[in-house]
Amino acid sequence: MKSFIGTLFLAVLMVPLLLGCGPDYYSAAPPPALPALSGDYYDQPSLAKTARANGFRDGYSDGAHDRYTGHSFRPGKDDKYEDCPGYYREMGSRDLYKQYYRDAYQHGYRNGYSRG
Repeated sequence: MKSFIGTLFLAVLMVPLLLGCGPDYYSAAPPPALPALSGDYYDQPSLAKTARANGFRDGYSDGAHDRYTGHSFRPGKDDKYEDCPGYYREMGSRDLYKQYYRDAYQHGYRNGYSRG
C-alpha cells in the first residue's frame, strides 16, 4: 500500500511538470501585419490576367472567324475590341483593363487569323 501511495504521489507531482515543459504556442507574438496595399496595385495581377485571357480568347476567335469568312485583316474593327467584355468594377481600373484586353486581343487576332 505504501508503494501505491508513493507512486500516486510521484505521479501527481509529475503531471504538472510534464504539462509545463512543452512548447508554449499561445504566448508567442503574432506575426506582424502585412502592409496595406492600394486597390489598383493589389488587384492589378488579377485584372491583368483576366483581361489578357479574355482579350486573347476573343481576338483569336474573331481572327479565325474573319479569315474563315474571307474578311480582310482588321483586328480593331470588331465590337469586342471596342467593348472589352468581362470587366467588373471590383477588378480595379477600367482603363487598365481595356489596355490589357486590347493588347491581348490584337495578339490573339493575329494568331487566329494566321491559323484560321
